[in-house]
Amino acid sequence: MTTLIAHVRPQAPHQFLLASHFDQRPWAESDPDPARRDQPIPGANDGTSGIAVLLELTPLLVDQLPPSVGFSLILFDGEELGRPEIGPYCHGSRALGEALAAGRFPRVRAARFGIVLDMVGDRDLELLQDPDSRAAVPALVDAIWSIGQAAGHRQFVAAPGPDLVDDHGPLIAAGVPSLLIIDYSYPAWHTHADDLSQVSAASLGAVGETLRLALRAQRW
Repeated sequence: MTTLIAHVRPQAPHQFLLASHFDQRPWAESDPDPARRDQPIPGANDGTSGIAVLLELTPLLVDQLPPSVGFSLILFDGEELGRPEIGPYCHGSRALGEALAAGRFPRVRAARFGIVLDMVGDRDLELLQDPDSRAAVPALVDAIWSIGQAAGHRQFVAAPGPDLVDDHGPLIAAGVPSLLIIDYSYPAWHTHADDLSQVSAASLGAVGETLRLALRAQRW
């Protein structure tokens, strides 16, 4: 497995990070067809939607954030490998967390906060607030959801969501306070129905535009 890390303005005094996982589920254990449950899913939403937002957002942030602000773009591998005989989820972020604890990747360790995207392309997107995110960075959670709502993006719902295991957890444990943006209520989750028919450009745009506005509004 390989986690990809890119740095934008690594010498800037103010740093944050943006992350998502790029691997797709190698098993479709939730598929209604038992004969297909050992086959990998397409992952149009789960494993691809977060990447799509970050790749579109990155050049906009390069143009619009002040020169004193830099960030790391992290694409995690191995998030989907949770299974009893394989081990827990989030292998890539766990490995990065261990590396940060060992003193590696100083630019990542310097991040003031992190934002992790996962499953943000659903046509019926509803983004609740992850409890661990609210505990780690409450002001940032409030800011993002408030800005999203003010911009008319009804997808941002200021209500508590379920406790989730995702790539923000190892980052928080490693000392980088991070939040997760996710819609876990997704009927096609871990099935072969997770294809492009489930994904909405409006949902992707709402998440990307909200993050653009929220990051520009930060007091660096």
